[in-house]
Amino acid sequence: MYGFNNDWINLGTKREITFTNLDPYQYTLNVKGSNNDDRWNQATTSLTIVVHPPWWATWWAYLLYAVVLGGILYAVRRSELHRQALKTNLVPGKSGSR
Repeated sequence: MYGFNNDWINLGTKREITFTNLDPYQYTLNVKGSNNDDRWNQATTSLTIVVHPPWWATWWAYLLYAVVLGGILYAVRRSELHRQALKTNLVPGKSGSR
């Protein structure tokens, strides 16, 4: 599979192959066949395999993380400003009413 393992893998009599833990990428699987006399066909067949990243590693997930982080920072800043305003209004002698 080009992009992962560029060497040919002889499967013998098996008809399947498994690749695990593939990184998000576009791979090309090339397959050659042989007959019962072990004569290999020179032509190959190609299959393009696209592995997409998990949802938590996509651009829209990162955008969501940034929006949530921005919202948290905004809420903390607003809360701090509100606390400072209350503190200023409660200091003896600083109040507007007598």
